[in-house]
Amino acid sequence: MYIYFVATIILFIFAILYKNSSVEDINKNLFGACIGWALIFGLRGYGVGNDTPGYAGFFEGRSLGYGTINNPDESLEWGFLVISRIIGYFTKNGTIIFLLHGFLFWFLIYFIYKDKRNSLLCLIWMISFGGMITTTMVAFRQSLSICLFLLGFMFFSKVDNFSFRNLKNSLTNIYLIWGVFFSVLSVTVHRSSVVIFVLIFIFHFLPISKYTSYVILTVALLLSIFYDDTLSDMFDGVLYVFGAAEDDKINIIASRYVEHVTSGHESSLIRRLSLYIPAMVTIYYNSDEERKYIHYKCIIIGVVAYMLFSASSIIGRMIAVYIILGYSHIIPKIADEKKNLYYFYLMCTIYYLWRFYEGNIQIMNNPNDTLLPYSFFWEY
Repeated sequence: MYIYFVATIILFIFAILYKNSSVEDINKNLFGACIGWALIFGLRGYGVGNDTPGYAGFFEGRSLGYGTINNPDESLEWGFLVISRIIGYFTKNGTIIFLLHGFLFWFLIYFIYKDKRNSLLCLIWMISFGGMITTTMVAFRQSLSICLFLLGFMFFSKVDNFSFRNLKNSLTNIYLIWGVFFSVLSVTVHRSSVVIFVLIFIFHFLPISKYTSYVILTVALLLSIFYDDTLSDMFDGVLYVFGAAEDDKINIIASRYVEHVTSGHESSLIRRLSLYIPAMVTIYYNSDEERKYIHYKCIIIGVVAYMLFSASSIIGRMIAVYIILGYSHIIPKIADEKKNLYYFYLMCTIYYLWRFYEGNIQIMNNPNDTLLPYSFFWEY
């Protein structure tokens, strides 16, 4: 059963049915969708996803790649070990821990996507993005790191009037303190969060005009067309060196999650254009106020990175945070007033659903990928 696609189709139906409903009703549907996805994450059998058996065994005392809580693999980060032992004090049941992780992740998604009239369509864009299910459900360590970073981001978003000129007073802000705490903690759980934290910090203070956004996206598209393999090889090489230096098994991890969505240059070009064109339209219609948000900049980071390094086997995992944050604002507010603009994003959503369906079929037909067929823990 293509459970991921079926769940997304149901979400799409509700997005259409409740298009003209109040934001409160849309939030209720969003909440229900997040609960459903949390259950899909948490109730999966231990055979769903290449890394699931390893992490289930880690908590339950069976060494299947990551060691155990009491005798962990030396490559695991100390922050992950500390959190795991705290959780292990209360329960060592893999299903309960996966449920806790699923509800934490989708609780954060709900609060990031709520209060928007097109939040359900935005959520579909995020879910159907290449590698998102793999990263957020199966790659437990990295997903937990993403959760902690998003927690930090939520606290940061409540900080008002931060100023380097008034740094002393700003540093006493309780939201800033908690934001820094969770962001730093995320780095100790998975090393990839270092890149995420640094880029978002830099882009937060870096003004990007509409014209600059056009140039960045267009240059990235052209480079990706002519230097796709070279750029991706360089990207993988940098990650390999970083992983080797930190004793991280980045090359092993990469081999587990090869994306099966590339079928020739023409398909690759269409896939890039399917990201490039909506991003350009969003930039054009975004108001000056919307362009101030970090979400707007995350759209640019995520789309540019994916176009440039789409041939890399783990790019979907590395840009997950940017897609989660960016796609929560991918449909501008003015789409509520302009029907033609709304229909444009609706057609894009249908295209992404089709690509997502194709991806589910390819996963099902790939003997090395165990994301499908899906099974619940009582069937395992």
